[in-house]
Amino acid sequence: MKILQRLLALILLWAPLPSLAEPANFTLSNAEGESVSLSDYRGRWVVINFWASWCAPCIKEIPEFVRFQVKYPDIQIIGINFEQQTPVQLRNFLKKFEVNYPQLMVKDTPM
Repeated sequence: MKILQRLLALILLWAPLPSLAEPANFTLSNAEGESVSLSDYRGRWVVINFWASWCAPCIKEIPEFVRFQVKYPDIQIIGINFEQQTPVQLRNFLKKFEVNYPQLMVKDTPM
């Protein structure tokens, strides 16, 4: 958890000043198969975590993100899974971690 707190502190220190430019946006499907856009979270701090089930460090940090989301509910974590999975496969994988933040799926979508 300390690593995650340090990472967030670095992000906050290095965050650019707000500009008049339009923020980045993308739309992906969530684990329920619904479309979700980054702009849905406009006005909130968002932490995006890119991960895959074959990535051991990625799996190790999921419980830390779950605890972080509970401790800091005003900051939204969004997981983006980079695998060829169905929503059912993703939900089944994540059940054991009791993930409490949205999970989006890249599939064939170019970023």
